[in-house]
Amino acid sequence: MEEKLEELRVVVDTNIYISFLKRGYYRKILELWLEERFELLTSNEIMEELFEVLSRPKFNFSPDEIAELGELLYEKAIVIEPEKELNVCRDPDDNKFLECAVEGKANYLVTGDPDLKDIGEYERIKFVSGSFFLREVI
Repeated sequence: MEEKLEELRVVVDTNIYISFLKRGYYRKILELWLEERFELLTSNEIMEELFEVLSRPKFNFSPDEIAELGELLYEKAIVIEPEKELNVCRDPDDNKFLECAVEGKANYLVTGDPDLKDIGEYERIKFVSGSFFLREVI
């Protein structure tokens, strides 16, 4: 196992979490986190949205799959409770990811959302796709 990159702190958006469970290409991000290659930051607000989205019938995830991811996040991720509200993103619902990243001093926000990727960088936090993260960062 490679050494954990202590300075690598990452927030991922809901699209990336969905890929974790669908065993898609971005599942590798989950595996690298479990290998402690980076620290995963999240917030209660992010997790509330995540579990609501994962429960939608169109995704067809079982309650056990959702619960397993929830347990993993609460046990291993760093849960940030942002104190500062930001209004930077075109979609106000996306600000929660940025707030978590800023408060948690993240290096990267990994996203599948074009609006977030368009921001590019904010307070030294780079907004990157899952592909870029796997190819260029880790």
